[in-house]
Amino acid sequence: MRKKVKLIYSNNTVEIFYKYERIASHPRIKSKFNYSTIKEHMASHHQFMTDWTPQRFISWGATIDKDVELYIIRVIEKKRHPKQAYKSCMGILSLHKK
Repeated sequence: MRKKVKLIYSNNTVEIFYKYERIASHPRIKSKFNYSTIKEHMASHHQFMTDWTPQRFISWGATIDKDVELYIIRVIEKKRHPKQAYKSCMGILSLHKK
């Protein structure tokens, strides 16, 4: 279910309002290609992803084969943010079951 929210930001903070009520506030990160995530602010079906790390996927790939480990590393390195590669990594690693 999508809802319209209003974003208000200053040099230091980003605030999110829904129906004039502040529902989230985050410190503003100004360095390029960085972001902050608070687990509780994520949709419940995405919260489990906060436990994922690049090393977790690399290690998982290594348990399958050295080539899988190296491929996972390449997939992660091609993204600006490692988290953007997690779905791809899951797809690659799930092929092992098939």
